[in-house]
Amino acid sequence: MSINIQAGFNVAKNEALDVREAVADQAARLALFWVFKGLKCYQEDTGVTYECDVAAATQGSTPWTITADWSVWKGETGDAGADGAVWYTAGNDPPGGTGQNGDFFVQSADGASYLEGDIFNKSAGAWGTPIMNINGPDGVAASSGFYGNLNVEDNSGGSPLVAGTSYVKITQFDTNGPSNGFTVDHTTDNITADEEGKFILSASLSYSGSAAKNYIVKPFVNGLETDGRSSKSYVETAADISVLKCEGILDLEVNDVVDLRVKSPLGSGNFLIHEGSFQLYSLGALGAKGLPGEGLVVDEGDITLVESEITRIEALPGITPTNRYIITIITESRANISLPVEIAGDKAGHMLAWDGTTWHDYGTWRGITGATGEAIQGDEGDDGPPGEAIEGPEGPEGPEGPRGVGVEGDQGDTGETGPAGPGGGGMYVKWHFFDGVSIPWVTTVWSETFIPPVSTKHSIEISYVYTTDVGNRHAIITLQHLRSDGVWVTDITNSQALAFNPTKGQSYLQSSGVLFDLIQGWSYRIKIQMAVGANTSALLIPTDTKQNFHAASAITGLIVTPVSVFVDA
Repeated sequence: MSINIQAGFNVAKNEALDVREAVADQAARLALFWVFKGLKCYQEDTGVTYECDVAAATQGSTPWTITADWSVWKGETGDAGADGAVWYTAGNDPPGGTGQNGDFFVQSADGASYLEGDIFNKSAGAWGTPIMNINGPDGVAASSGFYGNLNVEDNSGGSPLVAGTSYVKITQFDTNGPSNGFTVDHTTDNITADEEGKFILSASLSYSGSAAKNYIVKPFVNGLETDGRSSKSYVETAADISVLKCEGILDLEVNDVVDLRVKSPLGSGNFLIHEGSFQLYSLGALGAKGLPGEGLVVDEGDITLVESEITRIEALPGITPTNRYIITIITESRANISLPVEIAGDKAGHMLAWDGTTWHDYGTWRGITGATGEAIQGDEGDDGPPGEAIEGPEGPEGPEGPRGVGVEGDQGDTGETGPAGPGGGGMYVKWHFFDGVSIPWVTTVWSETFIPPVSTKHSIEISYVYTTDVGNRHAIITLQHLRSDGVWVTDITNSQALAFNPTKGQSYLQSSGVLFDLIQGWSYRIKIQMAVGANTSALLIPTDTKQNFHAASAITGLIVTPVSVFVDA
């Protein structure tokens, strides 16, 4: 096992891993050193990005193996989409007062002016003439064909099977559906071909599973995996209801046995089908045109689910299994989310239906927010045409002045060398505080906040003037940075002796042996205290400016200077 270390990563400095770190599997992720809160790590075997949620800012020099401190990372919520078009239908010509510009109308029967199947698109406040007709010619009569079906319904209280990293057979179907040319048996969960040929396989399963697992379903023929298209979905919490679909075309011989199997690539997890169907049917000739199917209509959208809403909906008249009352949930606010049992658990974002007797969970209506898309800049456009040059009228020429005659002077002295210019690329910056301003000493003086443009080491110079006392003077320098929660944290405290010039009455410190690491983008400030003592272990910070320092003493300058620059590649 190996872990990629990003360029510029310095183990000796305990620097954090780059957030783009990728590992092969969970074992490699749990073997990472120096993890920190907010670290994002892509795991290649599952295709999932995890985020570290350790309590401390940085952990020690041993691998961080606590699985619970890693969670699936979610991106930011995207912008709300634009309103979609609304479809209307009626058995007569479209009424002019119905709908908005951009909406559509389907005519379900012949009217006074237009025909069944005509489609209209409203524009400029009017439906206008049909844009197309969706009714095709009558098809030829179809043969009965071959078909077989297994079902399961209202199985939320059933016993789950355990899915591991290898496929296991699904054994939760409880009802035999209609069949012709197939033998269906829910006791063995098999569909056996009584005829040979090419058949369409279609399965749709509404299920629950263990938290933080993903599941894959696939068809098997005679115990062997087929190339039928598999379906994969992810369960965030154990209360979620998700959907798996499986489709494909199978070439079967007589007595071939077909079943469905499921696995969980992220490790062992429970798997329970609540409602589902598994069917095979033959590729026959085109049948006659069927009646239009009823569209899915939501009776109430985005409601807050509380006990009183459930009672109100259950009391509505005329609700039957063929006329269900369908709602979508925006917020889960029940005092007891375990009742009714058919819709137990947090149903925020789900679609539910009441059939007059039983509740049904149609699964998630709103999916998990996707990751933020990559911003892609388009190609640069062509240069525009040059603007028209408009020249104003030329003014009159002025008279020529007299030509002067002078004597060439001696060459002047060379000027003093100017100060060094700033570093290239914005990487070298000096900060000057109290520059040109005399500030009398008190116990403590703070600098202004400053933010380094790059990560670098700095030395610190201070200048100080006083008129009495000639020895045992120290400056205590404290460097602090502003933490993300708004608290100033001390990075280092250092004491340096002040050199004294009795002739000029000036004391100064140039810290050539003490360097401070400053991190790009962090906010810093410096505290300066004056101290008295023969050594740094017995320093006394004065409480009165006249006790150890003359009243005229003052800070005359504080300079923070980069002495080296390093950039993390």
